[in-house]
Amino acid sequence: MLKEITKATINELSITPEEIDKVKDELGTESVGMAVLTIKRRILSGETPMKVTILSGYDRTEAVKAAHLKVREAGGLDKMKVVHLKEILKCLVPGTSKMRKAELVAALNDILTQETYTEEPVKLESVKWDMSDDGWEQTYKTLCSRVLQIVLSGGDTYTSQIVEFVAQVGSDWLKQYAPQTIRTKGSKWRSMFKSETLRQMPQISFNGRCFESDDESIARRINMAYSLIYSGLKGLYTAEYQVKKAKYERDVQIKQSNQTLVQWDSLHKLLRAGDEILRNPQAKKKCYRDAVLWLCLMTGRRVNEVLSSVSEYRSHPTNPRVMYFKGQSKGHDIDQVLEIPVLCDSNLILAMLDKLQKWGKTMSPKPGQTLENHRTDINNRHSKELSKRVKDLLPGNHKVHDLRKIYAAVCVRFIRDSEATVSEASYVASICGHGSIDPETGLYLPCSNVAAVYSQYKVTGYPLTN
Repeated sequence: MLKEITKATINELSITPEEIDKVKDELGTESVGMAVLTIKRRILSGETPMKVTILSGYDRTEAVKAAHLKVREAGGLDKMKVVHLKEILKCLVPGTSKMRKAELVAALNDILTQETYTEEPVKLESVKWDMSDDGWEQTYKTLCSRVLQIVLSGGDTYTSQIVEFVAQVGSDWLKQYAPQTIRTKGSKWRSMFKSETLRQMPQISFNGRCFESDDESIARRINMAYSLIYSGLKGLYTAEYQVKKAKYERDVQIKQSNQTLVQWDSLHKLLRAGDEILRNPQAKKKCYRDAVLWLCLMTGRRVNEVLSSVSEYRSHPTNPRVMYFKGQSKGHDIDQVLEIPVLCDSNLILAMLDKLQKWGKTMSPKPGQTLENHRTDINNRHSKELSKRVKDLLPGNHKVHDLRKIYAAVCVRFIRDSEATVSEASYVASICGHGSIDPETGLYLPCSNVAAVYSQYKVTGYPLTN
C-alpha cells in the first residue's frame, strides 16, 4: 500500500526500517504507509527532529487552523469527499495522497485530535458614525468592510459575531431613527455589501440570488453574512415597531376615554356655507375661506395641500366617495398617490377646487423654491384668516387642524369596514398620510403619535347619504 509515496518519503527524510517498525508497534498497525505518515507528521510538527530541510516557509499552525475550519464547514470528516480529505492531508503531511477514505479519515482524525485549534474572535473597533447625507456612503462601506473582516477571518463563530455586530449597529440607529428609516438604511447596507464584496473579491460572483465561488466554503460564509444583515436588522426594527404599536394602542385607550363628542349637525354653519358656494355660480372670491375649510373637512387634507397647485385630486372610477390624492406635504414622496375616502360626492370636491383656482387662491411654487418653503408660504399667508374664520363656523374653541381630526373620526366610525383586518392605527395612518408603506406587507406602518392626535373626537349623526 502506498509503495511509491512511502518509498519517496523514506528516501526524502532518510527514515530507517527500525524507526518504521517502532512506530508500527506504537500504533498497533502493520501499515508501513500509516507509520511513515505518522513519522512525517511528527517531524513537521516538531515532535521529532527534522533530518533534512524540506518545505521552506511551511507554517504548521496555519495548516492546522485551515484543516480544522474545513472540517467544521463540512460537518465532520465522515461527511467529506475523498478529494477534500486528500487536500487537507496534503496540508498537514505534504507529499501524501493515495489512501482509501477510511484510512484518510483515521489519519486526519488522529492528527486533528492531537493538534487542536482555538479560535479567537475578531476584535472590532467601534464604528464612528457620520450621519450627514454625504457621510452615509462611507459609513456603509465601513460596515461592509467590518462584516467581510469577520467572514474572511475563518473563525467558526463568525455567524454569532456578525449577529452581534448587526445588533450593535441597529441599536445605534434606533437611538436616532424611526423603525421604517432603519429598514431603508438596512436595505442600502445589504445592497452595498453585495457591491463591495464583488469589488474586493474578484473571484466571487453573484447570480441574482446568492454569491458563487469555486471555493464553496467562502461562498457559503458570504451568503450567510448577506442573509444575517437583512434578518438581523429586520428583527430589530420589527421589535421596535411592536413597541411603538403598543404605545400607540395605549395612547388610543387614554384618548378614547376622554374623547370630545361632536354632533355632525353642530357643523351646520360650515356645511351650509360650502353648500351655498357650490349652488351659487356667482359666489364671490371673499368666500374662499369657507371653501378651504369645507374642503379640509371633506377630504381631511391640510390647508397647504388644498391651496397648492402641486396637489392633484382625481375621482375614483367606480366609487364617488373615494378619491386619489397626490401631493402629500409630510411623510411621503411628493409623487406618491394615496387613496382616500371623502365625506361627500367627489364631484362636489372637484367643483370646489375649481372655484378656488378661478378665484386665484391656488398658489404655485416660486422659481427655484423648495416644496417645503412653498408649503410654508401658503400657511403664512392664510393661517391667520382661516384660524379666525373657523371659530365663527364651528362651535367651541376649534382650530383649523381639528377639521382633519373630525374627518378621521368620521372615517373610523362610519366608513371603515368593521370586518377589515387592517388595524385602526394602520387605517388612520393610511387615510391621513402618516408613516410609510411596508414593502413586504403593503401595509402602512403608523407613526406613534397618530393615536394621540386623531383619537380626540367621536362624531355622531353623520348621514351616510349626504
